[in-house]
Amino acid sequence: MTRFAVLGGSAVSTPQLASALVEADFTSLHLALAGRSQRKLALVAEACRREAQGAFRVSAHTDVEEALAGADLILLQIRFGGLEGRAFDEQFPRELRIPGEETVGPGGFALAWRTLPALRLLLETAGEIAPRAVLLSLTNPASMVHRLASRYLQTITLCDAPLVLAQRVAALIADEPREARPRYTGLNHCGWLTGLKIKGADALPAALERAPELAELTGVDADLIAATGAVPNPYLRYLYHPERQLRAQEERPRVRAQELEELETEALAAYANPDADLSALAARRAAPWYREAVVPVARALRTASPLETIVNVTNNGLVSFLPKEVAVEVAADVIEGEVRPREPDSLPADAAAIVHAVAAYDLLASESILENDRVGCVRALASHPLVPSIDVARELVERVERRFGPLEGSPS
Repeated sequence: MTRFAVLGGSAVSTPQLASALVEADFTSLHLALAGRSQRKLALVAEACRREAQGAFRVSAHTDVEEALAGADLILLQIRFGGLEGRAFDEQFPRELRIPGEETVGPGGFALAWRTLPALRLLLETAGEIAPRAVLLSLTNPASMVHRLASRYLQTITLCDAPLVLAQRVAALIADEPREARPRYTGLNHCGWLTGLKIKGADALPAALERAPELAELTGVDADLIAATGAVPNPYLRYLYHPERQLRAQEERPRVRAQELEELETEALAAYANPDADLSALAARRAAPWYREAVVPVARALRTASPLETIVNVTNNGLVSFLPKEVAVEVAADVIEGEVRPREPDSLPADAAAIVHAVAAYDLLASESILENDRVGCVRALASHPLVPSIDVARELVERVERRFGPLEGSPS
């Protein structure tokens, strides 16, 4: 039996993990949910049991060591600071005329500020309690978290965005988009679909002929997509068209975190009602990362079934122009319990320059936060493509510090 520990198990999306596990016939399983709020965790765990329909065991633990004991797989899905923190991440950059997003640019930096120091302690515990477990990480900012987590456990960082992108691109030109096999190069939320094999042939050139539709999918201009010869991850719209994203955000009455707070309240009320339709709730707040990314990889790791997917792994020379320690997002095979990254395609010079800049930011920001180096944090933000100067970077750091307090060990 596989013991699958979930750190952040009280997230209201977790019942969709249980549903995805049942759909994948992943039944020889003990799903151990770890969370801090006993009431919320109990409601989520009961909803998971309803979704599991007796196919596997679900347990709830406020003691994280108890949840981790004997784990074969660990899913990390904690959002440090909760939705209140996310609301800040999405709002404060806009005051300095930068679009706000919880993983990209200053918003992602604020998330890292409160995440990495706290997560380090948790990962130390996980490494001691379950040293042979494989960690599947969904926690953002993904690249920084991956680098830290890899110090303690074998880590595979997952994201549904490139997989969903590949399916949507394939749907433009194929009857069975889920059968498409993508090639991908970049970082998390900063990469490009560079190939799309359908029935043995690369169908990406045919997809690129439909650049206006690709622009609708990604938010990036059609002529730029056509000239690049690769399809950008939709998160790249923040780097290619920041002014447009800022205007669009300013036109909306509230940020996404505030919408999610409302949905969370509805979800917990539904979980408390044994007659509630959980499928209708899932339709309102879908969590495709479980079905598209987490469950297929978890199943492939624990069975002999091979899998082609896209994962984040430590670079180690895969992308030659990036430091070896950065986390890269590439196509990979999961075979016999092992992740085998495929050699990624090269990128045009302008795309490579974006990746290089974001990788430099990721590395410097994570090192500086963990080493309590405030000046390093300013330097890191100034290297990000969204931040125009050292002066703006310094102001951003000051605002994050005022909101969340100084870094651990920093002078007050």
